[in-house]
Amino acid sequence: TPTPIIPGTPTVPEIPYGEIPVVEPVTYDLTIVTDGAFALEQAYGFTQSAQVATAHMTVSNGEANKKYKVDIKFSNAENSPSFTLKGVDTNHGYVIPYSLMFGGEVVTGGGVKQWYTLDNGANQRTISVTGITRTIAEAAPSDTFKDTIYVEVIPVE
Repeated sequence: TPTPIIPGTPTVPEIPYGEIPVVEPVTYDLTIVTDGAFALEQAYGFTQSAQVATAHMTVSNGEANKKYKVDIKFSNAENSPSFTLKGVDTNHGYVIPYSLMFGGEVVTGGGVKQWYTLDNGANQRTISVTGITRTIAEAAPSDTFKDTIYVEVIPVE
């Protein structure tokens, strides 16, 4: 605030000095903890889902009582809008399509999901699988099936 200078009054305005305080930027640290293998029948259809992981997002250097926002982008090596489980033990090429869910919402490969309710500190959301077709899963050759998902965090100002 300005210091008023009144004519005829000896006033010495205060001049701030010292180091300029450093404001650390807000940072986002994502860790995904997997739940391990799941039985395909847990994710048959869209009425049930199998939790496969939990996303842990830590917001650092933020303000208390303020919400932070990020977009989370999920993609696969094929850059496909859909996700598939692939056999790993043999070279049969059989795939099992599925839908990925983040916080209870279906994810489109390459698209983003909003996470706009982040608090400073620890936050978490579930990652699940759903939408597996029973007949496709039951026709699969004996194998271990997996998929690799790439996750990108995009801060929203």
